[in-house]
Amino acid sequence: MRSVSLAWSARRLAVSCRLLICKRRCVDRTVSLFRALGRYSFGNVPTERTRVRSRPKTSILFQIVSCAAGGMHSLLLSEHGKILSFGCNDDGSLGRLTEEEEECFKAAVVHIEGETVSKIAAGNIHSVALTTDCHVFIWGSYRDNSGAFGISPKNPEFISEPMKLSLPDSITDIACGADHTLMLSQEGVIYTMGIAEQGRLGRIRKSHCCRENRRARQTMLTPLPMRVRRYRKPVLFDGIWAGRFSGFARSVSDGRIWGWGLNNYHQLGEINPDDHEDNFVYQPVELAAFDPKKRWTQICGGEQHTLALDSEGTVYSMGRPLYGRLGLGPADANDPDVTKLTPVPGLEECVVSIAAGDNCSFAIHKSGQLLSWGQGTNMLGQGDREIAKDIDLYVPTQCASKHLKDKTTIEIAAGSHHAICIASG
Repeated sequence: MRSVSLAWSARRLAVSCRLLICKRRCVDRTVSLFRALGRYSFGNVPTERTRVRSRPKTSILFQIVSCAAGGMHSLLLSEHGKILSFGCNDDGSLGRLTEEEEECFKAAVVHIEGETVSKIAAGNIHSVALTTDCHVFIWGSYRDNSGAFGISPKNPEFISEPMKLSLPDSITDIACGADHTLMLSQEGVIYTMGIAEQGRLGRIRKSHCCRENRRARQTMLTPLPMRVRRYRKPVLFDGIWAGRFSGFARSVSDGRIWGWGLNNYHQLGEINPDDHEDNFVYQPVELAAFDPKKRWTQICGGEQHTLALDSEGTVYSMGRPLYGRLGLGPADANDPDVTKLTPVPGLEECVVSIAAGDNCSFAIHKSGQLLSWGQGTNMLGQGDREIAKDIDLYVPTQCASKHLKDKTTIEIAAGSHHAICIASG
């Protein structure tokens, strides 16, 4: 079995913005973690002086095949279906007990007995795993505008170890927004749970979306199906994706994209006035921004923008152009929203995967190069270049990190404050 070393190094943890690299050294794989450290720190924030910490090396005997980035934590999936987690564990998002702060920074196994995990997903402070037996496990917590909300109707606190969800159907796919979770069944039905604010669950009307409602915990934290109908017939789906505060789904019958959730910067495109309230879309609607003639293979969203990838390998973006997050050229706060998916220049018929952070974007070129653009908070992977220092990128730019030199990027995941990628070579 190959031995994997995860080497950690962080400097000026609380007040400076530096690039943190998590590099996995082995024959054919590397895991690189790009993180903006200036906006938060792990554990307790130093209040008087900068704390300098050196992360110890950790030997891990796993071959990594997938990754997920949450708000302040990360997940890795091994080829044998084991999960490793690291990062902030204040709300149980790592899925394992940690007594000392240092234990959070060492990638360690999340134990799910008797199950083999096939997919992982992460929200701000919650994590989800899908197994080969079509079971779903969840841990951590959700947060609404009033604070921690828990993750189970019977428990207002966070859950620090994986909990199996009770679902009537077998689940084939999962996706996480900031504080909501989507699950797709074999029958094409979408189940949602989490925070209902902004309409992100797609099944709860406005008057029932706040925690003050007496049935809020039961209706929000129980995975229940969205009932979607078109011409009085139920709509079934074969693909799901989550933005930070939204959801997207692809219809089985015609490939059309449906969406719901927050639309204050046209993250969902132009919506019929009858279908939204105060920029919140509470029930799934067909999204005119997505060309029904195209086959959409991936959709992701940040706080104020959306990316989409079609079957030809072309990347599209829409939403708020500030910071260059759309990749459409220079933009400032006065520029209008882009209300329809627009091809990103230079990314036509050449991309295999995309990811969106809160204010930035990523794409993997078919050559294996990783490209990034958007807000320059040192999570763009631009290495020691001058542009890595709080300078925004308005067009897709190849990542300059030395850890990706001569490497082929296989997967990229972006969270609120960091991104993590898997590379080979």
